[in-house]
Amino acid sequence: MKKFTKTIILLMLVNFTVKAQTNVSGGIYTNTTWSLTGSPYIITDTVVVFPGVTLSILPGVIVKFNYKAQIELRQSAINAWGNAADSITFTSNTTYTAGSYSGIYLTGGTMTPKFNYCIFKYADVAITDQRGGSGDTIIIKNSSFSLNNSGVFGQGTSYGIIDTCNFRHNVSYGLLHNYGGRFNYCDISYNGVGFDCDNNNKLNNCTITHNHTGLSSMSGSLVNNSTISYNQTGINVANMSVSIKNSIINSNSTVGVLLNGNGGDTVYNCQLLNNGVAINDNIGSGSYPCYIVKNGIVSNTTGIQLKGTLDYISCNKICNNSSYDLQYLGTNNVTVAGNYWCTADSASTETVIYDGYDNTNYGLVKFMPIDTACNSTVGIAIYQTQNFSFKAYPNPATNNLVIELPTDISKADIKIFNLLGDIVYTTSATKQQTNIDISALATGIYIIQTTAGGNTVKKKFIKQ
Repeated sequence: MKKFTKTIILLMLVNFTVKAQTNVSGGIYTNTTWSLTGSPYIITDTVVVFPGVTLSILPGVIVKFNYKAQIELRQSAINAWGNAADSITFTSNTTYTAGSYSGIYLTGGTMTPKFNYCIFKYADVAITDQRGGSGDTIIIKNSSFSLNNSGVFGQGTSYGIIDTCNFRHNVSYGLLHNYGGRFNYCDISYNGVGFDCDNNNKLNNCTITHNHTGLSSMSGSLVNNSTISYNQTGINVANMSVSIKNSIINSNSTVGVLLNGNGGDTVYNCQLLNNGVAINDNIGSGSYPCYIVKNGIVSNTTGIQLKGTLDYISCNKICNNSSYDLQYLGTNNVTVAGNYWCTADSASTETVIYDGYDNTNYGLVKFMPIDTACNSTVGIAIYQTQNFSFKAYPNPATNNLVIELPTDISKADIKIFNLLGDIVYTTSATKQQTNIDISALATGIYIIQTTAGGNTVKKKFIKQ
């Protein structure tokens, strides 16, 4: 009988632990840790973390917010550091729609907020950083922002690091007004605006696809080795000194790159394919020249739409665009010598250029001499691949997974997702076989995604 009684008591204790929750509101005045034993934590009203205090949130914890509730950090720190096996979840406790709660709000101070393997859903703005100081920073890694109005509003994220995160299906913005951030291996897709980019940001190895506008309001920023595809507008440059390099700009329905600022921008060694207008150089009489050099501009509706005469356009492969390879809408004559138009015949080239011969309101385009050498040098080699497959073995796998690429692909980006859509691994493959250590992954089913030549292929594999 006593043994039976102990069993009942033990079951009751286990049941109590599973159903435990902690209601939180008001001030946090000393260093505090939220652990699994108190999870889920219900934010019933605004929680304020006061200056000098650190709020630590342990792996596996769930934080739920009542309607319009928020966590506000005042010159304090938050360390929400999950791992691949146990993410930390921030979500609504009421309705499951964007804007159900306010989110996490950062105000003045230099303490560094840290987020790793976190999931943010249904917020108005998941993280708002209004600190604004030149030394302020933020670290967000391996995290997912989805079904919010906006993912990250980063007014003060100078020197912020956002690495291997995905921003998907946010109503208004994936990211908004970030300054000085470093964004690596991020997936920014299916948002209203993918990234309202603002000033002094660097994006490397990112995928920006199926947004209304992929990158908006860019100024003084760098996009490198990234894929911008299937947006309405791919990249909208609002101010000067933007560099777009080594990237795929593919199938953006209205325009791939809109240069709309004061000049000083660079589009270099990119492939622009299947866009409406590949590059709309709308600067006109801008203060500084733009540099459009060594790109493949092929199979768009219009290759380059040009308004001014100051810009340097050279060593591009521009051909097979269905309306015009170059459409010039300026009043003065302009020179675009040294490009390759997929023919050495000047008469044939003239037919694919729209200028004063087609409309007397505009000036004439001088395109001679034609540089046939550019045919073999422009664009990134991997972007010539249109379709591909890859092998992933053994499957199931325990400690090591081999990714084998076709022999005609020299570079590919590889990402592994769990079934929640979180990125758990990313790398860039530069050889035919890549060995991936998966020993740290939890057992289960994963999706491996390989991107090359503007195409993405996915396969499932099982981690034993």
